[in-house]
Order: sequence, then structure tokens, then C-alpha cells
Amino acid sequence: MALSAFYLDKYEVTNRFFQQFAQQTTYRTTAEQEGKAWALKDTGKGEEVSGAHWRKPEGGETVFVSNRGEHPVVSVSWEDAQAYCRWTGKRLPTEAEFEYATRAGTKTKYWWGNGNPGSRRVANIGDESAKRQYSDWTIMTGYDDGYVRTAPVGSFEANPFGLHDMTGNVWEWTADRYDEQYYGSRPPKNPKGPSKGDYRVFRGGSWTSDPYAMRAANRNRLTPSARYDPMGFRCAQDNPK
Repeated sequence: MALSAFYLDKYEVTNRFFQQFAQQTTYRTTAEQEGKAWALKDTGKGEEVSGAHWRKPEGGETVFVSNRGEHPVVSVSWEDAQAYCRWTGKRLPTEAEFEYATRAGTKTKYWWGNGNPGSRRVANIGDESAKRQYSDWTIMTGYDDGYVRTAPVGSFEANPFGLHDMTGNVWEWTADRYDEQYYGSRPPKNPKGPSKGDYRVFRGGSWTSDPYAMRAANRNRLTPSARYDPMGFRCAQDNPK
């Protein structure tokens, strides 16, 4: 598979940047319009929370009151991510672009290797910190990233392409529709996903992810209107002139 040159944001979109977008455009997210979003409770179980949205992903205090302005924006739908990227003059990355950037030239399960990174701080994933909060979670045993939930973007080591949080912190929306069989018959250059389908692909793992889910090859899908507190995004664009 071949990809044309493209640009990908170094960091996930933060609450602070999303606030600028919302203020300048008066944009209301899917969760704000419908009055609810999915959130992970202290029990480790998820449920729909009335009044939850990107400013209040748990339905309580805002991300700015809790000093999370530099954390990735969450509880945004695919439509919300699309709207933000268009506002910046960019777009969501294709699924192929996202995997290429996640692997960063490596051939292992994760860009840092096939297992526990030891003392290296490489990603915010399901770890010993999360296990202390959510005792029944499957985690990367022996790894402690120091965060139970999201971390400020760029808190962890960049991958070999200089990109931060391509694995972990939040799952990230891609542009593509989902088809389980698509990559068996995809075009040889710049695949953009199937032309039809009810789901959109998200990739990369999050602070909730177990070792299987955060593999560079792992694929997931949700309806475009879905909004969850481990879900965010970053933007891409064709190679700038």
C-alpha cells in the first residue's frame, strides 16, 4: 500500500483549542444538542449521563475548572471532529494514514516494541494507575503511566515520527467508513475506506485500553453520532505546499 505525502497534527486537539472553535463559530456538539453523552463512572462501567458533553465529560465540573484545558477534548462525535477540522482548513486522517503514522516505521505490536515498555513513559493506557481505580480492568501489567484518565497532550514520549499520543490517551476518529473486509481488496494507493457503511473507524487506543486494544493494527467502529469520554481526534491535511 502506498500513501501520498500528508501532514498530521503532532498532538490531539485540546479542550482549549476546541473552545476557541466553539466560541468563534457558536458550534454546538452532538452531545450538547441531544443533552447527553456516554461516560465512564467511578465503578469502571460506562453509562449515558444527562448533561454530559465536551465541557463536562463526566456531567459535573467543567474541564476548565478541573484544569484540563491542555487535555484532549473528549465526548465529541465524528461529526464534531469533522466540523473542527474543516474550520482549521484540515481534515480527519484516513484510517491508512493513521496506522502509518502510529507505526512510525516500526513492525512491532506497538511503536516501542511488543510488550511492556518498562520505565519508559510512552503512552497513557490501561495501566497500574487505572487498576487501582478500576480493579477488574485488564491492563499492561507492571506499567504505570501516572494517570487514571486523560493526560495533558504531549506528556509522553513521541513516537519515531515525532508524534505524541498516537497510542493511548484517547481513541481518535478517522475519516473512513468501516468494513471488516475492506483491507483485503483495498486500492493499492491512498485507500479512503468503503463508500457506504453505517459506522466510522476510530483507532489508537485510550486511557481505558488493554494490551490487545492498543495494538497499532487494532480497528474499531462506532456510529458517527457516538460520543464517549475516551474519544477524541486530531487533524490531517494533504502535504502543505
